[in-house]
Amino acid sequence: MAEYFTARGMPVPAELRRGPLTDWRKWTAAAVVIAILYVGVRLLDIDISRANPEYGLKQVLRLLRFDFSILSPQNEFETFWDTAGGLMIVTIFLGLVATAEAIRTPVGYTPFTRIAPIYDRLAAEPGAVLAEFPFYWGNDFNLNGQYLLNNTRSFRPLMNGYSGFQSAQYQQRGNTLGSFPSVEALSLLKVMGVTHVTVHVSPFERRYGRNALTAVAQAPELELVAEDEGIRLYRVR
Repeated sequence: MAEYFTARGMPVPAELRRGPLTDWRKWTAAAVVIAILYVGVRLLDIDISRANPEYGLKQVLRLLRFDFSILSPQNEFETFWDTAGGLMIVTIFLGLVATAEAIRTPVGYTPFTRIAPIYDRLAAEPGAVLAEFPFYWGNDFNLNGQYLLNNTRSFRPLMNGYSGFQSAQYQQRGNTLGSFPSVEALSLLKVMGVTHVTVHVSPFERRYGRNALTAVAQAPELELVAEDEGIRLYRVR
């Protein structure tokens, strides 16, 4: 991850500059794993024929109060592990701990207004193959999701994609298309059979700069077909 920021001349976040074991969260996770392994080993000897949930709950509460005297193998703590109630309570407790550790809140949502009508033009183009720019790949792969939604207006073949896996071939194409509208990028589009290109003006300019946006408008291989809601549709000549 640190290489991603370095290659773009961006400062590397402090979390990525730390050593492999200097983050307190790693030590906490290691302690939780050890505790779970210990509990798992102890639970192997459970006799579920003697169930006493109330007793098991009392023992868990004692542990939560940091009363570790019950950990002595000579006292009645052994009875706790011999109860089905104890097994149930410990299992639920460990499940809650694992869930709390992995929770990601609050969840961010993107408000949906509508899909730009400019995509209807592609539906009327037989044999159209589309590439949308900026073309996202690498760590920004997920940003292609908006293009998949746009594609529901035409269902034409699309160069952009997003799933749980990013192939090496896709990353290589991303490297080339990241230089759009360079000669290499335009050549790749033609080889792949792309007939149309959309340029999302604001995101494209933020990512590549105004000069790149001007170069797109001046490229002889691209013919402007329409522009609507900050999206320009070009035909590849």
